[in-house]
Order: sequence, then C-alpha cells, then structure tokens
Amino acid sequence: MKQKLEILHQKYQQFYNIAFFILGFFFDIFTLGRIDDLSNLYILLLYIIVAKIFLIEIYLKKNIIPYPKKITQYVLEYRTEAFHFCLGALLSAMTIFFFKSSSNMISHVLLGVIIFLLLINESSYLKSSSTRFKIILMLMAVNSFFVVFFPVLMASLNPFIFIGTQILFIIYSFLTFHFLRKSDYEDSTLVKHWIKPSLIITLTMSAFYFTKSLPPVPLHLQKIGIYHQVKKEYPKYRLSYKRRPYFIWKDSSNPFYAKEGDILFVFTRVFAPKGFKQKIYLHWEVEKGGDWMESDKIPLNLLGGREDGFRGYGLKKNFVPGNWRIYVKTESGLEIGKISFSILPIGEHKLISKEEIDL
Repeated sequence: MKQKLEILHQKYQQFYNIAFFILGFFFDIFTLGRIDDLSNLYILLLYIIVAKIFLIEIYLKKNIIPYPKKITQYVLEYRTEAFHFCLGALLSAMTIFFFKSSSNMISHVLLGVIIFLLLINESSYLKSSSTRFKIILMLMAVNSFFVVFFPVLMASLNPFIFIGTQILFIIYSFLTFHFLRKSDYEDSTLVKHWIKPSLIITLTMSAFYFTKSLPPVPLHLQKIGIYHQVKKEYPKYRLSYKRRPYFIWKDSSNPFYAKEGDILFVFTRVFAPKGFKQKIYLHWEVEKGGDWMESDKIPLNLLGGREDGFRGYGLKKNFVPGNWRIYVKTESGLEIGKISFSILPIGEHKLISKEEIDL
C-alpha cells in the first residue's frame, strides 16, 4: 500500500499546486464572513505573511526564518503546497469581495484572469517563467487586500483613500525590493520581477478606479425594487406593488403600470461595514431617442453596520412612460448596482395588489 501511494504521489505531483490553489479558493467560499469582521482581516493578513515568506524562500532563494530542527523537514516538504493554499485563499477572498460589490462583470473577468495565469504558470512550457507569474499573483493579492480593507478601517470610501492604498502598495513594493537586494539576485532582475509588475498593477487598478469600473468595495447592493408605495413602520418597511394576475413570479412593480396621480417608489438595501458613513445617490435615467438622459439624482445618507443592509428609498411623481433605469452609486460615481424597468399606461390592464414586509 505504501508503495502504491508513493507511485500515485509521483504520478500526480505536478497537479498539487493547482489543487491547493483551488482548495484555498473553496475554503474561502465556505468560511469567509462579513467584510468588517476583524477575524477576516487577521486571517488574510496571516496568509499574506506566510505566502510572502515562502515565495521568497522557495522562488527567490533567500532564507528568512531559521526554523527549529524538529520542524525543518516538514516545512521544506510542504511549504510549496502551503504557499499555493495561502495564495489561493487570498485571491479567492478578494474576488468574492469584488464580486459582491458590483453589478458589472469586472469581478468575473478578474477571477478568469487569475485562474488563467495560474494554469499558465503550472504549464510545463512556461516553467522558466513561473517565478515571475507567482510574484505577479502575489502582488495582485496584496494590492487588492489594501483596496478592500483600508476603506473598512477608515469607515469611508473616497478617492483619497484609494490613492492612499496605492501609495502604500508602492512603499511596500520598494521596501521588499530593498530587502531582496541582499540576496543573490541582481538589481536589474529584481526590477524586472518585482518593481515593474508592482507599477503595472498600480496603474491598472488606478485606471479601473478612475474610469469608475472598479467595484466599490466594501459596499454591496442587497436589494433594489420598484413599488407603488413604500411605508416606513419602524423597524420594518411595507412595500406595496401591483402586477398582472398571471405574473405570479413578480415581487415588485416591474413593469410599473401607471395611472394619473400615481407615485413611483424605489426601495433599496445596501450593505456597509460598522461605523461606515457614506452618501450614496440614486441616479434616475430615461431613454429618449435611443439615448439615456439623467432625470434625477436623489441622495441617501448611508449608515453601515446592519447585517441586512441600510434601507432607503426615493420617489418620483412626475414621470413619462418608457424605459427607465436607476443606478445606485457612490459620491465618486462608482456603481454599486442598478435596476431597469418600464413605465406603461395602465389602460385596460387588470392588476392585483400585493405587499411585502422588509424586516
């Protein structure tokens, strides 16, 4: 049995790194809690420290920690798997947080790029470039960690905090570069493998942010809907909507069948961390001649901490039939979420009234 296990070990050893990376990803899916849970911060910070130490020791050939003799053998045998597990857990956590915070496809693309880079990295054709790919993945994880958790710690989200995260990341990169200069690598090699990727990642993240494509972590939209009436009956909200009798799956007034004197309500729940205070906006847009024109911009003063999100609503009395959409955005214009709907004249349509209680 021992001999058979050894044969299997040798046969599938090349897939261990990918397996541990994927294991780290699924470990995060099932164990990751709220973004403002400090245990997440400490655990992910521990992953960064462990992954950074093993990255330098394994791939940059610089010893950092003098391990006790009793565990040295085990560390040397399993540190490659431990590195990939920590890196997988880090990148998956960042991807999950990004995914929750936006209605666009940026997070899906990010996850696809990360997995693609990992598969290329483990390809036998690119083993000579594996160190650089691992460094890039590590730097992506660290930069994303700063972007995700600094707004949580500062209890705010604005361009100055984002700029601060990128300055801190560059300082981190140059301090690491200075530390690695004492190894066997030449400065030109370290610049190529560490400094240049750091600058490219910073420029890429900045481009996403200032083109308003980066998800507004740590905020995320939990619910948005169109209603005929919204009543606040603390601590609950009574949401009233109308629908055609046979549209039994509808749970909001979408499409909104309007008669004279009707008021259109939009109700939303946005999650924000504890102590978080942020002004967000409901941007109303209507389609005219094939183009989208902004109709209104309604502010909401968001207060974080509630498990089921901050609740708020806006209303509109003067509207025209047609296609509409409402974006939920931060003050700096980052998109938290949106809803598209149609306003139609009620005409001869028979509608039934329904209610939903939001606790």
